[in-house]
Amino acid sequence: MNRKLLGVFIMLLICASVAWAQAEMPEEAKKHLVKGIEAMEMAQSPDDFEQAVREFEDAARLAPDSPDVHYYLGKTLSLVKGQAGRAIKELERYLELAPGAPDAQKVRGEMAGLEELKNARRKSGSLGFLPVALPDGVYVKYVYPGARLIDHRLKRGVKGIGTAGMSLKDFLNHMDGEPGSSLELDIIKAGEQQHIKKKRNARKLMKGFRELGEEYFDDIISESTKPIVVVFWSPWCKPCETLSRMMVRVSVSYKRLNEVVLLSASVDEHPDLVDRYKIESLPTTLFFKQGHVADRLEGGTNQEFSTKLSGFVKNYEAY
Repeated sequence: MNRKLLGVFIMLLICASVAWAQAEMPEEAKKHLVKGIEAMEMAQSPDDFEQAVREFEDAARLAPDSPDVHYYLGKTLSLVKGQAGRAIKELERYLELAPGAPDAQKVRGEMAGLEELKNARRKSGSLGFLPVALPDGVYVKYVYPGARLIDHRLKRGVKGIGTAGMSLKDFLNHMDGEPGSSLELDIIKAGEQQHIKKKRNARKLMKGFRELGEEYFDDIISESTKPIVVVFWSPWCKPCETLSRMMVRVSVSYKRLNEVVLLSASVDEHPDLVDRYKIESLPTTLFFKQGHVADRLEGGTNQEFSTKLSGFVKNYEAY
């Protein structure tokens, strides 16, 4: 997206609806849409990206049947690892609302690319942190508590040098490589340039938990016949760190036994789930049976989490 495109689109919004739009967009929705486009145009940090997403989401709430808001929300979400699934659904909604859109074929091609990104992420060893592709490079959006990172310097706000214009798929491929090979990456951390050179771990050692991102939550809930446990957390929640580390440890044995689906969900990335399940404190753990919340734990120590989890799995049929 460039400044010329930004100016043209703003003029279209001011002067008239796009030719295939079903209804005129409310003025307040237009304002949020323009602010979102401006935020993405000027984005130089994960915070700028989050502001753009919030503006597009506000526009979507005010104009849920406007193809434009779903298009820009989908395009924006496609820039962050872990949101390809959601981005695809937004772009699908765009095509539903604008069946005669002149860029329909191009959008379908982009959706196919997002499916490839989803598949690449499932095989990726670069779990534990969330990169976002901004106009001037790839940044670390945040790091999951308890994550086993290849380098401790990969913190929120860190930028990869030489990553401008790099796709997320290419960035993940660069980070992964072959286990045992060396990763080299120049970064900017707190204004200081640093060089990372690390030996890549075996990928199985980096898979301690399952991040809720690419998968569509409702599909997981409706399709799974196993107990589902979801821990809601935030990068700003200190108690979440110890609980997430516990989740990493216990998930190894449960995943090996294939007894339970364990998910980690950031409240910043899934505000719809926060509203739906009334998440008011962090961390909050929800225990699902057959699509419904069977139990919940708000806060809790590592021991409380471990005890409730083992009891839920052992006595699943009784819930």
